[in-house]
Amino acid sequence: MHSPERSAPRNAVRARPTSRSTLIALVVAGILGMILSGCGNDEREADVHAWRAESATATVLTLVVVTGPDDAVVRGQVVSESDTDVVVAATVRVAGGSHGAIGVLREVTVELSEPIGTRQVSNRDGSTVEKQQ
Repeated sequence: MHSPERSAPRNAVRARPTSRSTLIALVVAGILGMILSGCGNDEREADVHAWRAESATATVLTLVVVTGPDDAVVRGQVVSESDTDVVVAATVRVAGGSHGAIGVLREVTVELSEPIGTRQVSNRDGSTVEKQQ
């Protein structure tokens, strides 16, 4: 038996299959969004290479971090303070792509709750951070 063919009402919206060019455009837009929002860059903790202060009574330390040429120091942090030690850390945004093994010294400041005095400065792993003269 032959059944009558059904047709959609004239004002109905018909679903169209997504074209290949539309899918490519969506993928490109997604990748572009990730790049522009910084999702292509990784942040990592970097060892602090050296530190300096204006005087023993200073509560602001300038931390020196070695990064790659296109990397950036995002923030410095005082992890902990005691009467004898100050533990510091620095977060670096590592640029994507390949770069030569070139170290660039970058600086970031942190604020202590008490003057530095004669306290030792170290990285989170316990390694000593040298005082810059």
